[in-house]
Amino acid sequence: MLIFIISVLFVIGPANASSLYDDPFGGKHLVEANVDKLTAYVNEQVTYTFSYYHTVISPFEIKKTLPSFTDFGKEEPLHLSPYWKNIGSERYKVEEVKVTLFPITAGRIRIEPAILDLPESEKKLTTKPIILTILPLPESGKPQGFTGAVGSFDLMARIDKHKVEVGQPITLTIDIRGEGNIDSIPKLEIPELAGLTKHEPKVSKNFSENTYKIRRDEYIFVPTIVGQWQLSPIQLPYFDPNSKTYQIARAQPIEIHVIPGTSSRKNIEPPVQRDIRGGRDIQQNKPANVDISDQSIYLYQRYYFWFLQLLPVLAIAGALIYKKRRQQQQSSIPVQQRKISQNTEIRLEQAKTLMNESSAPKFFDTLAKILHQYIAEMLDLSPVGLTTASISLQLTQKGIPEITHSKLVEVLQQCDYGRFAPATLTLEEMQQALNAAKEVIKQIGNELLV
Repeated sequence: MLIFIISVLFVIGPANASSLYDDPFGGKHLVEANVDKLTAYVNEQVTYTFSYYHTVISPFEIKKTLPSFTDFGKEEPLHLSPYWKNIGSERYKVEEVKVTLFPITAGRIRIEPAILDLPESEKKLTTKPIILTILPLPESGKPQGFTGAVGSFDLMARIDKHKVEVGQPITLTIDIRGEGNIDSIPKLEIPELAGLTKHEPKVSKNFSENTYKIRRDEYIFVPTIVGQWQLSPIQLPYFDPNSKTYQIARAQPIEIHVIPGTSSRKNIEPPVQRDIRGGRDIQQNKPANVDISDQSIYLYQRYYFWFLQLLPVLAIAGALIYKKRRQQQQSSIPVQQRKISQNTEIRLEQAKTLMNESSAPKFFDTLAKILHQYIAEMLDLSPVGLTTASISLQLTQKGIPEITHSKLVEVLQQCDYGRFAPATLTLEEMQQALNAAKEVIKQIGNELLV
């Protein structure tokens, strides 16, 4: 009977591993872990599922410990509603936890076992580890502006009004829809237009239904001059792992018609000349029913006089405080960057212990992680979704010469090669890769500290 149950459970997913326990009271407990794919690209969405099968309901709290997923970007775990499933002659209640993962480096990546504690028996059930093969994104066909989006996406853009007065705000709403790493996609490039002032976008929460997601970015534009404007089509380059090709999602162009404001169209009518000659314009100068304040109080005796005197002093004091804090923050940045460089050099020295032919994949995997962490810390970025293309783009924006970040890309590509074809690499090539990593880190550090 038990053999039958285990064999059935082993065909539930493509990468499952299970552990079974029969308690003294006749209950059966089983844990299982699986992923929806064993081979994926960097940044491609992988769904991990932890399942707990049991025939009896424990009165104690069951503790589930999921893997740390150190080589992945991840979303918050999703606890699904329990359901019942018949396996053989037994009826199991199934509790599942799903985690959406995004691998950040290429190579063979291991997902550690998940653990479930049964308090009444002090028994720990563990799943078996899962090994994934993560492929690097191809270099050929990569479109300009690609920042690491992987999946299947489309764009929708709209504005709340196409005809607007000068000075009145316009809201541009952009929806990114699809399956993939939507959270790690940076802000889209919106064309700059003279006469339209753009404000920073508001990014709303994602609406998810299974693996389909929507991210909404809202931009505020304020027109400053009259005219007819057209926003060029907004684009999102991405890699489609299903077709294994690069694609570009585009939104439709948007027309904006800016007209003069209401206040600017008002004309002041001069008095008619014949009314002036006839003296009838004097009739307009009638006494009004206005409550005139006590004019015996001098200006300096009024409270707002002193308040107005204090405003320049407060403004100057605020500006000085802001300037001082800004200088303190800027002066601390080089210190932090030097510390990051020193820590990275220490990690590179520690990586030398892995320099032997039997552990070549682990050496190159460690070297790639050190470089990714260095770039993320130096540029104050999240390592999630950080690809070779996005690293090159960020370094270009920081003013790093192309020859420098090209060397970094070469080292990262060598690391990818070392993970997939370690048997052809020698100790000398490992040392060359390590030396190149040290040199490029030194160059980037010097450029950023200038």
